[in-house]
Order: sequence, then structure tokens, then C-alpha cells
Amino acid sequence: MLSLSLFVTVLGCAEHDFKGAAKPAAASKTQDAVPETTIETVKTPKLVDKTQEFNIQKTSTPLDVLWVIDNSGSMGEEVAQVRTNFDLFMKSISARADVKLTLISAVGTAGTQMKLDQAHIDKGHQQVPVNVASNNLMDIAAASLCDVSETEVTPTAAGLETDKLCGLPLVKTSMGNKGQINLARGTFKSQLRPGSKKVVIFVTDDDEKWMINADNFVSATKLDSKELSVFAFRGDVSQTGCQISKKGLAFEALATLTKGSVFDICEKDWSANFATLTNSLVKLAATSFALTDAKGFVKVSKVMVGAVELTPSQYVVTGTSVELKDDMAALAATTLTIYYQVSQ
Repeated sequence: MLSLSLFVTVLGCAEHDFKGAAKPAAASKTQDAVPETTIETVKTPKLVDKTQEFNIQKTSTPLDVLWVIDNSGSMGEEVAQVRTNFDLFMKSISARADVKLTLISAVGTAGTQMKLDQAHIDKGHQQVPVNVASNNLMDIAAASLCDVSETEVTPTAAGLETDKLCGLPLVKTSMGNKGQINLARGTFKSQLRPGSKKVVIFVTDDDEKWMINADNFVSATKLDSKELSVFAFRGDVSQTGCQISKKGLAFEALATLTKGSVFDICEKDWSANFATLTNSLVKLAATSFALTDAKGFVKVSKVMVGAVELTPSQYVVTGTSVELKDDMAALAATTLTIYYQVSQ
């Protein structure tokens, strides 16, 4: 009896399931819990079709125009030519395009100075009073195009190690150049409108010497060369009665890069060149069209000039603007319609 009781006692120490098999020991309470897997659903953006129609005859794209004029002592006759033709230029371009202008020049009505009429200022144009030297026009233009925070200059040579122009170390400059840069910084940038065509016009008998040149102007100002056009009244070769300081090679190169053009400052009469400049700017506005409701822009689906659909080879999409390569196609009709898609 003793051996049987011992057998029953030992057997009763184990738990049994309904089949009589022993259950495994319970897991420790300190055992790490297996993390739950969360599956996120990626929402596919919805593409929405939109259209925008333009009246070609009213030149839809705004033009933001910057003039930078060399005020050095050798520029008396050339600046006088600008003064003679400037009011007619403003009247002509304003009648044919939506223009907002910034003039950087020493202020005055004689010698090498220019003064923007109050009537133009009352319409939203501006003059930035800077006594521009002969070989730093691109530095000044770049400073005006970049954000104020990207250009910092100190009034003394001791600050050269920390000075910057458009975010670039200002390692090549002069004290006079630094002062002019400081006056110009951010002034044109503050006037720029969304979707506008940016135009820069230089007037000088010299060439570039300091930081900014044709090689880095576009990258320094963070502009797309397709949205920028550069024109220049520059020196070509000295002639009797017209001595230039240097041939304007940097201005020629930048004008070529941005599909602008140059004019010879030694011309006796600048009226024809001003007329050509005016027509060139109107053409820029007439063949470039900015989409105004383009948040979440994805792509252009179709471009129609009147009832004719253009092939993709006949236009270029830059950002949210469409520029026609064949301007005559646009001028042959009165309306242009852009079909495009946005993501929502």
C-alpha cells in the first residue's frame, strides 16, 4: 500500500489536458511581447485636368525688367543716349506688355546720371540710387536679384573673409564695389512677380572684372536661363569720336547664353536699337504664358493655338510657364489654350 500511495501522489503533481497529456509551462511574464505590425495605406495622388486660356493680343506674361547703367566718367554721351530714348521706350513697352521696371543708376538729369520720372515711380516702377562703377555691373545686378540674406558685406577690408555675394564668398572685390553691392542687394528680387520673364539690360563701355561674370551669373542668381533674357549696350571697337574702355565680352557671352542680344554703344543714334529692344521684349511676353492656377503642377497635356494643336516640339515647358518656339504660330491666332494636370 505504501508504494501505491507514492505513485498516486507523484502522478497528481502534473497538470493534464482533457486527453491526459501534460500542459507546457506558462511563459514568463517578463518575456518580450512581439510588436504588432502596422500597415500604412499609401494614397495615390489624384490627377485633376485643368485649362487656361490666354488672349495672345494682350501679351499675357509679365515682364520684370532691370536696367543697370555704368555711371563712370567716360559714359557721358552713352547715358545721354539712354536719357533721350528712355521715355519713349517706357511708353511703348507699357502699351504692349505688363512691365515692372527697376533702374539702378546714380540719380540725376545730366552727365552720366539717370533719373526715373516720378510718373513712372507712381505706376510701381523704382529707381535704386547707386553710383555704378565701370566693371562691376554684373556684381550689382546679381546682388539685386538675390535674397537680401544671401549677400552680406562689411564696410572695411577686414571683413573680406566673411563677406558673401549671392551666398558665394566675396573673394574678388574692391571697397567701392562692396559699397555698391550693399546698396543694391535684394532690390530687384523684391519686385519680381510669379511667372514673370526676367530681363536684365546693361549699359557700359567696359567689361566685367570682379566676382560675377557670364560663367556664373545664372547659377549665382538661381535663375533658369530659360526665364532670363539679357541685353546689353556694350563697347565693341573704338571709333573716331567713341573710345571704349574694353570690349564687352562678358555681356556678349551672357546675352548669347540667355538668347538676348547686344547693341554697339558707338552708334550715333540709339533710337533704332531702342525700337529693336522694345520689339524683342514684347516678343518675349507674347510667346511665353504663365499658368496662374498651377499648385501641384504635374504636366502640360496639350497646347492649342486657335483651333490648331501644337506638337511638343513647338513649345517648351519651364516650371509652370509655356513658351512657344514658333512665335508666328501664336501671332496668327487670337487665343492660346493650355491643357494641364495638377496633383491633389
